[in-house]
Amino acid sequence: MLAITGASLPKNQIDGLNFLPLLTGKTTKGPREVFYYYFGVGSNNLEAIRYKHWKLVFPHKGTTYNKKLQGKDGYRGEGASAEFPMALYDLAHDPGEVRDVQQLYPEIVAEIQKIAETAREDLGDDLNHKIGKNIRKPATY
Repeated sequence: MLAITGASLPKNQIDGLNFLPLLTGKTTKGPREVFYYYFGVGSNNLEAIRYKHWKLVFPHKGTTYNKKLQGKDGYRGEGASAEFPMALYDLAHDPGEVRDVQQLYPEIVAEIQKIAETAREDLGDDLNHKIGKNIRKPATY
């Protein structure tokens, strides 16, 4: 939004990216190769990282919709609690995240694990009991 409006960046660091060149057709490449999946109500859980076309899921508890009926008429289905093991998915060939290929690509797992450690140092990770150096208090109203 800053790029679109011509506004200047705020003094404090923000986690946004400039998608304007992609939106206006000046490039076909997105502005990021890495995406962190932080989840958890009242927590700060780094549950997965996407790197290029790879997604490494870290062990965590969560909700799945694969064990119950799907939703209908715009309403989501009922979720069920699940334990998710560590898994690596090649999203270019497996967008449904069905086949864990971590044993075929240990070098990709190692590379994403390094990215995860950088994220944990910066933003923290409750799943690994890490407090990040750059955590901000959430906005309150």
